[in-house]
Amino acid sequence: MGQNTVRKMPRDKRTNSIARMEEKKRVRARQRRNKKIFCISLVVVLCILSFLAGRASVSKKEGAKGGGAVQTAAWNIEAGGFSTLSEGDGSKEEPSMTLTDMRNYVQSHPAEYPDYLRTFLENTPEATEFVFHYPEYKDQASQEIDLSGDYTKGEIPLLIQWDKRWGYETYGDDLIALSGCGPTCLSMVYVGLSGDTSMNPRAMAQFSAENGFYLENVGTSWELMSSGAGKLGLTWSNPGLSKNRIYSELDMGHPLILSMKPGDFTSTGHFIVICGRKGDELLVHDPNSPERSQQTWTYEELEPQIKELWSYSKGQLRESQVEMRYSVD
Repeated sequence: MGQNTVRKMPRDKRTNSIARMEEKKRVRARQRRNKKIFCISLVVVLCILSFLAGRASVSKKEGAKGGGAVQTAAWNIEAGGFSTLSEGDGSKEEPSMTLTDMRNYVQSHPAEYPDYLRTFLENTPEATEFVFHYPEYKDQASQEIDLSGDYTKGEIPLLIQWDKRWGYETYGDDLIALSGCGPTCLSMVYVGLSGDTSMNPRAMAQFSAENGFYLENVGTSWELMSSGAGKLGLTWSNPGLSKNRIYSELDMGHPLILSMKPGDFTSTGHFIVICGRKGDELLVHDPNSPERSQQTWTYEELEPQIKELWSYSKGQLRESQVEMRYSVD
């Protein structure tokens, strides 16, 4: 009787077969995993696109209401007032540059901008446009200055020392933009009280330098605010550092010029104008900052920063007030 012979697969062939089966399982598992990842990624991408589309729609609506792109207020050196510029990146050749573009260009072109101007820009970002245009305006001949658009009868005009109409001009051994806070303050007060718009900051800086009120390598002497103001026909006084006295002077229509210590307005020395008050809020004209000039200040905020102050009114100088006091801002 014959016997059935069971043939066994060689061990190496069985091993190879099992390996192939395992490999097929791994391939199918990878395919399922990749498909799952693809589906999840697709859902995420669709969600992101939907979110961005919604944001764009909201931004468009806000723009229609007056919002639009993110913008920064800046003092327009052409118009002598506030304008808005978007933040961004670019180069000087672009037709419409942003404030960031301008600052980046200035800092990356030291051959065009002196160190003192680049430092000024770091400390005074509001003056970005002024500094950026320095190469274009620095050698231009002086132009006639018209303050008729800045002056309103019965008000003290806000004038900025780095306005392009006079900021590039020299004052002593510096620029009016950098060291002309004193003449600019007295110009604001004089024009506001007298209505004479010819005494603009450039003219006042010339008056100060010609009469010895500018101290080389130091700045504007306090004498400009007293005897200098008297030479111009203003009546001045030192009312003393007192809330009631300051309120009283302002209530009589007398603007004040303050010499400031380091603090909110300066890291060295500075002049500002107090042109009025609304209750206990003082209205300040800071010749170096349109932004700070838009704020109101309390006496308590200003008092510890004040070194000296002068009050002004129209009229002839009282000779007894002439004190040749030697001090600087």
